[in-house]
Amino acid sequence: MPPVERILVIDTATPTCSVAAADATGPQSSLILLRKETHARHVMTMAEHVLAQLDWRFDALTHLAVSCGPGSFTGLRIGISSIKGMALALNLPVFALPSLELLAFQAKGWQGPVVPMIDARRQEVYYAVYRWEKEHLTVLRPPAVGSPETAVDAINEPVLLLGNGAMAYRKVLQQRLGGNTGFPAGIWNTPHALTAALALVANEWPLIPVSPAAVAPIYLRKSDAEVNLLQKQAETT
Repeated sequence: MPPVERILVIDTATPTCSVAAADATGPQSSLILLRKETHARHVMTMAEHVLAQLDWRFDALTHLAVSCGPGSFTGLRIGISSIKGMALALNLPVFALPSLELLAFQAKGWQGPVVPMIDARRQEVYYAVYRWEKEHLTVLRPPAVGSPETAVDAINEPVLLLGNGAMAYRKVLQQRLGGNTGFPAGIWNTPHALTAALALVANEWPLIPVSPAAVAPIYLRKSDAEVNLLQKQAETT
């Protein structure tokens, strides 16, 4: 696989939108934006600004990457469609980034379990359980959706909880786990595109780039619109 020389990364899995660029020699640029408007209004402008800070053109990129979920259904579609359009226009491979792994990469160095959580609404979170072992991220429990209590079930050692899901249910989680909980500073609860960019150019994240057509969102459950449609269909039969 050719090395990652210059990469642009987009994350739109949560209410926060982040874009970053990096290369193997060190120059990097990133933007993080939290606004009530849809990410579609800002993401491409952010990408242009990030590259302009490095005096890079889009056609100088060698790779692209995008968070593929789980997370906000609308946000994921915006990020993925933006990257697919660029990848097709530039003929570039794409790294499809699991959103929960991206959060776990921001906890590198933690000795115990790492439980990233993204708010899934309906009193649920998207979650997974990882552990850092000899600079490698090991999956203890694969991505799933459930109550915050389910996410930490059977954990009986100091654990790091991060992500907007962990923040939303912080009191519940502290009550469930007692003193065995760690919560990072606020900014580290947001997926950072720059975290992914630096890990990929350093070959620290063992992902294989794919064609744009192969990039698909990871939802883990049906959208509210699908649930409502199925309920209406059931009522009429």
